[in-house]
Amino acid sequence: MKKLILVVAIVATGLVSAKDGEKIKVSEDTNKKEVVQSKASQNDTPPDDTKMQCYEYSMFIPCTETFITDTQCWGPGSGTATWEDAWDCIQQNGSLAVDYFCG
Repeated sequence: MKKLILVVAIVATGLVSAKDGEKIKVSEDTNKKEVVQSKASQNDTPPDDTKMQCYEYSMFIPCTETFITDTQCWGPGSGTATWEDAWDCIQQNGSLAVDYFCG
């Protein structure tokens, strides 16, 4: 149940962040290229690990019914090499936060 709540919180944070993104005008040539890329990227490919990227997410604390926001970065210079390592840290941080606040 805790993992489900954590996943819902992460998805909700991602959707809110996506709505706040900048809208960029692109030419018709760029649209054609993007369509080709999106068809090729239908497979589940991990994020690009060649540059540092950060992901902001929220952890739900059930005993206090609050959310705690955290940021996890991965890539060169972040101390976390890959997205898989970052995801492991996100899950561990969620467990530790619940243990800390709920005992």
